[in-house]
Amino acid sequence: MLGPLGVVVERVLTKDYRFNPDYQKAIEDKKAADQRVEKNRSAQHAALEEYKRKLEDARGEVNKMVASVDGEYRMAKIEADAYFEKQSLLAQAIKAEAAGIREMNRALVGSGGEALVKLRIAEALQDKQILLLPMSEGGMNLKTTDMNRLIEMMGIKALSQQ
Repeated sequence: MLGPLGVVVERVLTKDYRFNPDYQKAIEDKKAADQRVEKNRSAQHAALEEYKRKLEDARGEVNKMVASVDGEYRMAKIEADAYFEKQSLLAQAIKAEAAGIREMNRALVGSGGEALVKLRIAEALQDKQILLLPMSEGGMNLKTTDMNRLIEMMGIKALSQQ
């Protein structure tokens, strides 16, 4: 366009351009609004990430508590099962012993029972020292007998016999 006048324009640089003040304000308002939108998006994203982190922390804590309680439950169950088994075996042993005692009672009721009881008493008294206390005419009452005088008297008799 300026060529016929002898001016060659190679480049046009605008260093300072100006718009209508209302248009300039609208541009600045849009830029400020875009910045606020971007700031709010960043805050929203940060809040969402914080929520996810807290959610994972809570899940981890809940899983830890569940595992702990589950372990305690299993231990209690094992202990209870062991106690039950022990008591069951003990009950079976008591039942077997009771059956043996019942059979022994049946056997003792018969004719051989009295002889068996006498045999057991004899076995129990075997190798035991048995002392016979002298009885006077009126009989001896161990509740009222002065044992010290009795021992003294028996000692004197034993010395007199030597």
